[in-house]
Amino acid sequence: MQGSHIAKILQLSVAKPATLNLRNMKQQHHIIYIPGIGDDRYRFQSLIVAFWRLGGVHGHCHPIPWAGQGAYGDKMTALLAEIDRYVAAGYYVSLVGASAGATAALNAYVVRRSTVRGVVLLSAKLNHPETVSPHLLQKNPAFAAALVAAAANLKSLSAADKQRFHLFYSERDSYVPHRDSYIFGVPEHKLPTRGHGASIVFGLTIGFPKVLSVLRANL
Repeated sequence: MQGSHIAKILQLSVAKPATLNLRNMKQQHHIIYIPGIGDDRYRFQSLIVAFWRLGGVHGHCHPIPWAGQGAYGDKMTALLAEIDRYVAAGYYVSLVGASAGATAALNAYVVRRSTVRGVVLLSAKLNHPETVSPHLLQKNPAFAAALVAAAANLKSLSAADKQRFHLFYSERDSYVPHRDSYIFGVPEHKLPTRGHGASIVFGLTIGFPKVLSVLRANL
């Protein structure tokens, strides 16, 4: 019985808007979570996002295929189409991006700022692309392109835009230090964690009520 309940939650977490009955929902808020680099972590993070539903939160995981030679523009188009589908279905859409996924969330917001209600950047890699390993960028060319786009998009953010963002960071994240995430004028929240992966997991689990509260403030 417990296994079938978990399976149902997982199925709902990836359901397309057309299959969802809005009349049966208490709220019309959907969170698209964009993970960072690392195919082996997507299933685990998808499971975490699926369990948000137990608290009445509707969301799903949208991994960017960072590796491979597919065009970055095509990968972003897929994310934008996902946003558009949920907006068309009547949802308020928010984005949560972790690490490299935060770069994609920023870039998507700039293109869809009229429909994306809020963005949480979790251990975000946005600044100082020169510190990224050349090997990592060569293996994940979409991330290299995303960093270039982010540099221009950061400059386009207005003061009003920045109030729709919220940055979560750890001072003890040596992989993505605070200076790589910082955006002048964007509200911040310091996580009580050590390490990059631990900070992301904390933000998606124990720290998620705070993430949710800042997103709901922008609805």
